Amino acid sequence: MALLQSISFFSCNACSESDHTQDTVAVDLDFLNKENVQPLPFLQKENVQPTHLAKDNFEEQWQLEAKEKAEAIRRRKEEAAVFAADAARLREKSEKVAAQRAQREEEARRKSEEAAERLREEEERAKAGALAAAAVAGIERRRREAARAAEEQENFKLARKEAVEKVDAWCKLNGFQDMHTQKKTLRGATKFPLHTAVKNRNQEIIRLMLIAGVGRGVRDSKSQTPSQLAATLNRNGSHDQILTMLR
Repeated sequence: MALLQSISFFSCNACSESDHTQDTVAVDLDFLNKENVQPLPFLQKENVQPTHLAKDNFEEQWQLEAKEKAEAIRRRKEEAAVFAADAARLREKSEKVAAQRAQREEEARRKSEEAAERLREEEERAKAGALAAAAVAGIERRRREAARAAEEQENFKLARKEAVEKVDAWCKLNGFQDMHTQKKTLRGATKFPLHTAVKNRNQEIIRLMLIAGVGRGVRDSKSQTPSQLAATLNRNGSHDQILTMLR
């Protein structure tokens, strides 16, 4: 209403023939007082908020976001603290388990040493007292075992020597220098004595060669080992025993 009153003070007749330089305008000074100014109609229609209200809303929104960020930081700190506590408990538990394991190992070592010490003491008492005869019997038994092992070793040496002699004779008979040296065939191929023995199914010579220490992994000109050659020639079990010997 005040706005309409202020407008009524202006005199502006576009159709009048008056001199505009001589026109006068009446101004309501009370209307110009800021306290009496009312929002314009278009501001009321668009529901425009005054500047100080927008600023208050911004500060309120900023404070709310700041609180949310602070709460998020607090939660992350709590989660980190929980994680650190869990890690500390896990580390403590692991250290405890390791300590218990070390303690058990130490206990087992101590018991083993104690058992060994008791055994040594029992052996000493056996030598000095009633168990002396059993100790002597044990010593005698070990002596006999050692003698039997030495005899077996000597027999093996003799058997190996005899095997080498027989294998050397067989090699010379079949054109080989020795059981470790290959030779060429008439067609230019190469083979070792063990290949020839396999091909001829000579189980006795194969057995003697193995006793004499022949190499089982030698390869002929076809890159076959004696075992592979036996597998190739095997028909209806013809080389089964030889394959068993060459394993």
